[in-house]
Amino acid sequence: DFFTRCMSKQCRSFGAGERREACQKQADGMSGMTKMFGGGFHLTSQRSDPERGKQGACDCYLPEDAEARWLQTLTDFYAQHAAMERDVAMSKAEDVMSKYKGHARGEAYFKMIRKYGNSTKEHMFIWDEVKSDL
Repeated sequence: DFFTRCMSKQCRSFGAGERREACQKQADGMSGMTKMFGGGFHLTSQRSDPERGKQGACDCYLPEDAEARWLQTLTDFYAQHAAMERDVAMSKAEDVMSKYKGHARGEAYFKMIRKYGNSTKEHMFIWDEVKSDL
């Protein structure tokens, strides 16, 4: 099924070794749960529904579009949640992109969300006793 293939691909990205094995063990457990409860709930969570304001967790794009999409995402985030003017937000986003590459960008984005938790709480996420790292 799609979920199992997706998780296996992600685990292969770790190369060989303990990290990949741990990833695959976790993926197998998650795939088992998906099979047990049905894949419908997973598939529903991955799809976007723009008419209802729902952004899907799985939004595919070409690798060559990644830089532009990161820049857009980070700029939008800073403009909305850090109350920065658009040009200042873009400059800050460019700084983050130059400092963080690959998977580290996702981790940096998560830290940004935690840092601006008071702003994002009402708009994006529900936090329960999570402290800022930045």
